[in-house]
Amino acid sequence: METHIIEGLAIYDKDAAGLAHLYKAAKEMDLVIERSSQADDLVTSFFKYRIVVTHISDDHWKSLLSKSYPRTVRLRVSSTGRKHDPPPHLHEGTLVFSLARKVLRVSKDEWRNILEGLMSPEVCEELLQGTDSRGLMQYFAEGHKQSQELLLSLTLLCQAYLAIYAQAHGYEEPKPPHSEADVIQIMEMQNCPLLSKENVTAQQVRISAQSQLEQAQQASWWRDTLPISDLQVKIEREWQMLASDTNNDALLCSTAAVRQLIAVIERKDTPITIEIVAPAYMSVVRRFKAFENRGLGRTL
Repeated sequence: METHIIEGLAIYDKDAAGLAHLYKAAKEMDLVIERSSQADDLVTSFFKYRIVVTHISDDHWKSLLSKSYPRTVRLRVSSTGRKHDPPPHLHEGTLVFSLARKVLRVSKDEWRNILEGLMSPEVCEELLQGTDSRGLMQYFAEGHKQSQELLLSLTLLCQAYLAIYAQAHGYEEPKPPHSEADVIQIMEMQNCPLLSKENVTAQQVRISAQSQLEQAQQASWWRDTLPISDLQVKIEREWQMLASDTNNDALLCSTAAVRQLIAVIERKDTPITIEIVAPAYMSVVRRFKAFENRGLGRTL
């Protein structure tokens, strides 16, 4: 019998668990969508869809899987988070996922990331193999934490920039900043007197640091360490995931300072100044400190 898979999304919710964000994300993506709370639809039409997201009883879940076509995707959610379900796996050819997080804790943007991943056969295959290039495994496996590799790299680059800036403006033995007070002090160095010309060694150090600072003000200095493609998107994703991990809505604050720094790096032709780097650095550090204060691990 020929199988005809509908390239769209079916959403089944047995008792309004909170899939409004999913529905909005799917609409913004212009997906073909079918919604229902009638169990009969699971075995009469839903099994034909490429992706089905369900808040469902055990018996109906088994019925859905038994009817589903190979290489279709089935994601089960719950109001409490399905923390003890198996990780992504195949069930008679069907790709099976369970959302480990409470469904109400998944934002519209996160649902968009999830859907984009589940629509990609390559990404689904990665998840089945346990790899995680898009940072999606945190949604499907309890205790999995998304790496903040890019944010950490950005932080270290900011620290290096600030240390070079400090040396170029008067510090003989600069050290990377570790507090907002350190950053403020470095920013105020523009008004500090220059090193004594009689101190030839110190003057040479300052000239060398000034040369390094000129390099650090170029986008290429940053881009040698950070990936070039989709940098803004990848940084935003790590920022969002770090906020979600803390379970603290207050941390979903503006990322304007970080966005500005990334935008200048991506433009290539605009000098990267202390006024751009310092606010971005402090913003990222505050985010990581909040993460640590929640007892979720050491980051910086």
